[in-house]
Amino acid sequence: MDTWAIPSESRPGVTYLVRRISDDYYTCTCPHYTYRRQECKHIRLVKELLRAKQLIARGGVDNATSHGEQGALAASSPILGNPMIRWDRVQVREYQVRIAESALGRNTLVVLPTALGKTVIAAYVAAYYLLNYPWMKILMMAPTRPLVHQHYQRILELLRVKPSEAKILTGQLEPEYRLYWWRDPSIKIYFATPEVVRNDLELGLSLRDFSLLIFDEAHRARKEYAYTRVAEAYMSQSPCPVILALTASPGGQEKKVREILEKLYIEHIEYRSEMDPDVKPYVHGVETEYKVVDPPQSYGEYVKILREMLNEQLAKLMMAGLIKKDPEHVFRRDLLEVGDMLRYEIGVNMLDEERGRMWGLLVHQSMALIIYHAIDLLLSQGQYAFRNFLEKVMEERGRQSHRRLARDPRWRELVERMRRERLEEHPKIPVLIEVVEDQLRRAPGSRIIVFTQYRDSAQHIVDVLKAEGLRAEIFVGQGRRGRRRALDKAPALSQKQQLEILERFRRGDLSILVSTSIGEEGLDIPEVELVVFYEPVPSEIRFIQRRGRTGRVKVGRCVILVADKTLDMAYLMGATARLRKMRAIMDRLNKSLGEAKHRIWPEPRPMEAGYMEEADRELEELMARRLEQATIMEVMKEEAEPVKAEALKIPAEPHVKVFEEKAGGAEPVREEPVEPAAIEPIREVGEARPSMEEISIVEPDEERLMYRGLQTIIKGVAKNVYRRVLKAGERGVSIPLLVEDLEYEGFDPATVRSAIRRLVKSGAILEEDERLYPAGKRILEKKRMGLYSGDAKVYRVYVEEMYPGAAVVVVNDRFRASVPMDFYDAPPASRSVWKKGKELKVLGSLVKIDGKMHLRVYDILEEVG
Repeated sequence: MDTWAIPSESRPGVTYLVRRISDDYYTCTCPHYTYRRQECKHIRLVKELLRAKQLIARGGVDNATSHGEQGALAASSPILGNPMIRWDRVQVREYQVRIAESALGRNTLVVLPTALGKTVIAAYVAAYYLLNYPWMKILMMAPTRPLVHQHYQRILELLRVKPSEAKILTGQLEPEYRLYWWRDPSIKIYFATPEVVRNDLELGLSLRDFSLLIFDEAHRARKEYAYTRVAEAYMSQSPCPVILALTASPGGQEKKVREILEKLYIEHIEYRSEMDPDVKPYVHGVETEYKVVDPPQSYGEYVKILREMLNEQLAKLMMAGLIKKDPEHVFRRDLLEVGDMLRYEIGVNMLDEERGRMWGLLVHQSMALIIYHAIDLLLSQGQYAFRNFLEKVMEERGRQSHRRLARDPRWRELVERMRRERLEEHPKIPVLIEVVEDQLRRAPGSRIIVFTQYRDSAQHIVDVLKAEGLRAEIFVGQGRRGRRRALDKAPALSQKQQLEILERFRRGDLSILVSTSIGEEGLDIPEVELVVFYEPVPSEIRFIQRRGRTGRVKVGRCVILVADKTLDMAYLMGATARLRKMRAIMDRLNKSLGEAKHRIWPEPRPMEAGYMEEADRELEELMARRLEQATIMEVMKEEAEPVKAEALKIPAEPHVKVFEEKAGGAEPVREEPVEPAAIEPIREVGEARPSMEEISIVEPDEERLMYRGLQTIIKGVAKNVYRRVLKAGERGVSIPLLVEDLEYEGFDPATVRSAIRRLVKSGAILEEDERLYPAGKRILEKKRMGLYSGDAKVYRVYVEEMYPGAAVVVVNDRFRASVPMDFYDAPPASRSVWKKGKELKVLGSLVKIDGKMHLRVYDILEEVG
């Protein structure tokens, strides 16, 4: 085991030890690594030193590309040689360079299997526009926040862009705060979810000055998905729009692929498979095996009861003329089409009587879908997922279809039998254990991913594998919100927990990750030796994404478990058939695309000399500052002496308050005007922006944009802080940790402290011992001590409906009550959390008026969901 001693830059005399456990696993004794388990700058420094030694030993040439290959590319390539790219971080591959070159100046769909470097292609194209049109902006979008953050990190690793000129914008930020950053002329590249961009377009965002928009996971650009609205706005607003769309697979149905091309205004397709000659050297293939099992005969009795119930619902739909097939040949897709048809009829039909009939049929369609799903769960997943689903239908009272099924004696009988009896395990489970143990015998250090569609199945698989002594962990998303989350047996993982699990998996602390669909798309999951499909997936896109998790650096193995004579078999055949057709579809559609749109490009004005060196220095300073902040936070925790940040003071007029010392403290006695020379001028575009700590008085421009923007930021941060306090409830939130979390999300610490003071001063929250609590906590404490004589009580309410000036809530799951606006005495900041479907713990009192229950709300104690 090799060890390096790296001196601390921020703490003289302190040395950190970096140890190399294996070729891809390093540890460090610094606080950043110790407490966050994330690669620190000391580990990166050691890696760079080792890489430099390797380059010197090879004569300065990266083994990824031969002299001949790189020379042939560089002779005419607008990509190679771009100083915006950190070439020491890139393995140059000819197909990536060729694809990037082809994407310049036209809207291009790049179809490339998982793990073959779509993000590198995006970085190449972005670098071209950053270098030649530095006054224009770039936007990179991804469907989820984890992916957005991942792209931000990866692009900063690949491109020499100043970190201060790259910005993440997600739905966690208030719209006013986002608009402020969209208009910031110093930002060069943005990272956002498409929903955020679509919403901000409606608030006035213009994409006119963007040279490039990157759409990751572009196969989602169908129907009303946010990508479609963003592309439409961009093409209409920009005189020189360029779209780069990335996907592992756009799908195997020509109609759907054509829709993606139309929605994203695609003018050219770049398609590569693992068999293409320029890709083949970088892939190692995947050996695919199919394990077919028969569902247990003991399941047959349950299926018979469910099939009888299903046929009754199908008969009602057939009598209405909505289904014309034999019930034995009605599948899920048929039922979904019936639902779409009924919803359309309900929307256009004005007759109440006819609408009522349609609603009744929609209930039967929904019941049929639920029963159909129950059959599929039992036959393809087994007794555990089946039992949990039956219970959920009994407990979820929000839908009429669920209530009707819960009243059906046959459904109730199934539930009771599942509670009393224990059906035999699905045969997939022993086969899965055998496959996993066989892999670990072959290669003891193997990493394995088991994919399943259902969270309940994922939890059961983890429990079974752990019982066998295997190191397995579940990997799922945040799950459902509100009261339904309590019905889920599997845990909900926050983004932070997901990253921690991935880090443990990367280090080898875990051998097996049992993942739902969250592990399929985009996330930076390490190379694995074995991928197991617990069930086939109907989508060829998801098939490619799952299988693409293996076979990156050596031959991979993929095992697909199939329950015979079930939907498993239909899904498997459908996905593989569409995979075979994809190449032909891509070729045919590419030939059908017309001429590229004429674009009016301004004259290129390449990036000024010295920018790249400044970007390198800023990145180094940022890493050093983050390490220092992490060290300070750990010292603060040890000494329990949080650092106090100064308030952000921006008066509306340039005046300074003069304070006079008195016995009770300093009090303002007069205001004096500030001389113009004392006012710091607005900085020109291109100058370094002042930090929040530097800003005390800023002269507003003609629109007072800076002043309003900063006030809006504080207001937006206050909303974010208040929501976090409500989420924590009576437990409270640590102020130092809250400031640290929000700083990670892009908020300035001084702004966060200002927002906290604003909330405390307004009475919306309490501050006690460096923790924040809902204001109602004070009344609760008085009640417990017998010092409160009011009528306030704690109620759990579910917001059933929102109307102008009032809300209808379900109180303690027992009865409904109205909350009129004039009965709402809680802090104004709390109004934003009142939304349909929310579950809250409130302090209030009930009163009956004209025979109807009304709830007076004094405060919100906790946002339950």
